[in-house]
Amino acid sequence: MLHFTPFPGNDATSIVNCLHILGQTLDARTVMKTGLESVKAALRAFFENAAEDLERTMENLRQGQFTHTRSQPRGVTQIINYTTVALLPVLSSLFEHIGQNVFGEDLIREYKT
Repeated sequence: MLHFTPFPGNDATSIVNCLHILGQTLDARTVMKTGLESVKAALRAFFENAAEDLERTMENLRQGQFTHTRSQPRGVTQIINYTTVALLPVLSSLFEHIGQNVFGEDLIREYKT
């Protein structure tokens, strides 16, 4: 089971845009050094769940469970939409921000402990 919640119709674009903004304003260094443990745990959970979602999506692709036909089951379509419209763009934006601000070391240090 993927960790996503299907986006309700027209709200998907707004939700993804909000996640982009949040990702671009995250001060990962401050969060990891002085943030509440619950905030750190939520950030860890986000990355862990995103990694699982990507891994499972890749497994489904390797097994040929995704097709380019209209007869594709609704759940499969939701997974593809979630991955391509939300997860990958948000992760890309977040990683770009983390790289530009050299926050990566702080995140990695946190995960090593």
